[in-house]
Parts: sequence; structure tokens; C-alpha cells
Amino acid sequence: MLVKEEHVNEENSKKGGIRMTVGEFADLVQQMRDAQRKYFRTRSSQALAESKRLESIVDQALEEREARKIPAQLDLFGGDR
Repeated sequence: MLVKEEHVNEENSKKGGIRMTVGEFADLVQQMRDAQRKYFRTRSSQALAESKRLESIVDQALEEREARKIPAQLDLFGGDR
């Protein structure tokens, strides 16, 4: 399975970021790991570029998930932690 373009296009980023199911995220991480293994096996510039591209998408998805969590993590008395 390849990364779905609707997860990474510029318009989706403007609408609130990358949205995907847990299964889609797991597939994305699997693709990233496969690309990393291919790079370390071949040391090709194409494999490195693909690995970096997938890592960037995974990082963006994780950063957006973390950003959505922060407002909900106030302490009992309404202040920041």
C-alpha cells in the first residue's frame, strides 16, 4: 500500500492536518521502515529520499496528534501543567 495522497496534500494541511485511521498510520509506519531498510541495504539516493519523505509524513502526523492533545491536558484547577 502506498501513502494516500489525501493524507499529505497541501489542501489537507490547511484543513487541520493529516487525518488517518490507526490502521492507515500503521501502514504508513511500515512503509517508512521498509524504505529505511531499503536505504541501508542499497545506500541509493532514491531510497534515502523516499525514506526521508515518509519520515516527514509520520513526524507531521505525530506532531499534529500531540498538538490536539495539549489543550485537553489542563490541571484540575484550569491552569497549565
